[in-house]
Amino acid sequence: MVIVGLAAVAAALRATPGGAQGVTAGDAVTGPSGHAPFVTQQTPAELTPEERRRREEALSRSNPPGPPLPVEPEFQRRSPALPPTEAPRVTPKRPNR
Repeated sequence: MVIVGLAAVAAALRATPGGAQGVTAGDAVTGPSGHAPFVTQQTPAELTPEERRRREEALSRSNPPGPPLPVEPEFQRRSPALPPTEAPRVTPKRPNR
């Protein structure tokens, strides 16, 4: 009884779909190097007015302006008053061991 069960499990493990054996998706798409080549253009193509409009609309949707910041009418931004910088500390050299 145990032998029949083990045989059934072994048969089920051996049954695999025939289409996806031995090749990963990355090997088939990009080749053995693992990355696609970077190709540049001598002069990039000019955008059409429609493409410019769509680009501007996409930028306005992705970075909408926030509410105005509350600022006093006569507020002037100043740098913080900090003490002067001290001279750097010199660490003594240790002899190489």
